[in-house]
Amino acid sequence: NYISLTPNESKTVTVEAAASDLHGENPLIVVDGWNVGVIADPSPDAAVALNSDAQVDHWPVTGLPIYAGPPVEHVRNKCGGAAMAGFEADSAYTGGQKHSVTNEIDTSPPMAAAEEVYQTERWGETFYNFAMRPLAPGRAYTIRLHFAETTFNGVGRRKFNVDINGRRMLSDFDVFKEAGGRNKALVKEFRNILPNHDSNIQIKFLAGSADQPEINAVEITD
Repeated sequence: NYISLTPNESKTVTVEAAASDLHGENPLIVVDGWNVGVIADPSPDAAVALNSDAQVDHWPVTGLPIYAGPPVEHVRNKCGGAAMAGFEADSAYTGGQKHSVTNEIDTSPPMAAAEEVYQTERWGETFYNFAMRPLAPGRAYTIRLHFAETTFNGVGRRKFNVDINGRRMLSDFDVFKEAGGRNKALVKEFRNILPNHDSNIQIKFLAGSADQPEINAVEITD
């Protein structure tokens, strides 16, 4: 839920949740105070996140539907950056931090996007939730995940996991190793992906055995 305030207006918000809906976890309250003054009243009965990007340290498994915005036919999401090179500004995410570089990127590998796409990233554990329009029977979506290792210069420095709609698609994934070096584009394609029961495609980038995940762009096409 979102609450808007006019200038000089103040409001006290109380949040209630049924413990049975949260499968034993404390309620998680995220407060985005990027353009307003916010005072969070801590409670042992709830986890409260308050920072400029309204990020949280994890996502409770509630089993409840997640609102992902109006459904779309395709996604070209430039992770951690503004709209550019045919990709839209980063959206539909929870968690992670944005980062940008000016490194020259080798975009010669198959399916690679423009260099600018790989010069921004969202790193850290991140959850993307895209609401998709239903497809005709027998059709499915194709997902392309765009990566480039622009920080580390060696194998094994970053290894992470990727889940799509709850299914593990990449385990201890090492971008540097698979791309064959630093500053090289790498695209992983997954076909025949169907939205979940809420018509969403959910992609989680989760910590593996070394450092934190990173993702430069997400494409979803039919």
